[in-house]
Amino acid sequence: MHDILYIISLSTFFTIIFLIVFLLRQRGSYFKSLQMYLVATYLAYATFILVEIFYCWFPSELTTFFVVKIGFSVFLVIAGTMAIATTILYRKMSMRPARFLNKPFLLVIYIGFLLVLFTFTWILTPFKIELVLDFISQEWIYIPVFEPWYIIYIFLVTISYLTYPCTLLLLLGRRAKSKKAGRALKNFGICFIGITVCILVFHTVLWSIYRLETIDVGNSICIIFLAS
Repeated sequence: MHDILYIISLSTFFTIIFLIVFLLRQRGSYFKSLQMYLVATYLAYATFILVEIFYCWFPSELTTFFVVKIGFSVFLVIAGTMAIATTILYRKMSMRPARFLNKPFLLVIYIGFLLVLFTFTWILTPFKIELVLDFISQEWIYIPVFEPWYIIYIFLVTISYLTYPCTLLLLLGRRAKSKKAGRALKNFGICFIGITVCILVFHTVLWSIYRLETIDVGNSICIIFLAS
């Protein structure tokens, strides 16, 4: 089971590296001003995958403990850099739609919302690691079991991420004057919506609540979104 997860995670990692190289090679691109934030977003996701690869090599209670902490921290970095990037792009395009999403205080509240989850994750450690028998592979695996209130907060953060930067990307894509730029914005939005839902479902709900190790399935679907 871990061999399959390792191969898929490694494939996802190299797909992300390819996308980073592609972004860095863009000269005079419409997204040049956002390049740093987009690269930071992909680097954060690559770190997330590297943590999973480490988990494949050294599956243990301690490894799982830090995989959860680092994994959620990296996701928060992705959510933060995406929000900053879309806000910058919105101001650059000077568009009327969704003007309320451009308010500075909204970005500050959003980032603060992410920092609270980061603090909860590292200071309170609202989960415990258990050794359980995986229903699919029939192998013993270590999984995190989250506190109910922490799961609710994760859902709230996910909804805010989908509502703010991801939805804003789709709106900007519809209003962009350039068809090429509009298509790219929509693809970015759809890509990160898909990745976020996969992380929520396969890395949180099925893994922690239903105790199924389906991370490899989630990463396989993420590759499809990254390649779109």
